[in-house]
Amino acid sequence: MPEFAPPTHACEAGVRVTATLTARGSEGMMGCGNALELMEPLDGNAIAGLLYETFGAEMTTAVGVCARCRARALAGELRVYLRGPGAVGRCRNCNAILIVISQIRGVACVDLGGFASLEPASGRVTPSGGAAGSM
Repeated sequence: MPEFAPPTHACEAGVRVTATLTARGSEGMMGCGNALELMEPLDGNAIAGLLYETFGAEMTTAVGVCARCRARALAGELRVYLRGPGAVGRCRNCNAILIVISQIRGVACVDLGGFASLEPASGRVTPSGGAAGSM
């Protein structure tokens, strides 16, 4: 009969591993390897409705610049993870967190701290949610 070797890591034991995502990316994550590999990313179109509800404009065609690596890309090209209390959009180039959207008591809470800039294709977005300069 073969000997059974006890697991040396939680992943080998079948223990569910949770991860803590930080604003700096995945450096502070715990678990087996990169926990982002446990989730299947979607593209930014997965949060098109949330973005429209929040900003009052089509945002998947907005051009964003990552504050960490300075990569420019459309919001529709983000890597989006929907599992968890909110949606997380990450840079396709360096994996930094660019946007977090969550709903708290029916209010959309949006953190755009990972973007150096975000410009909608149709013009600036005003704080009231409408696009400025579009007619």
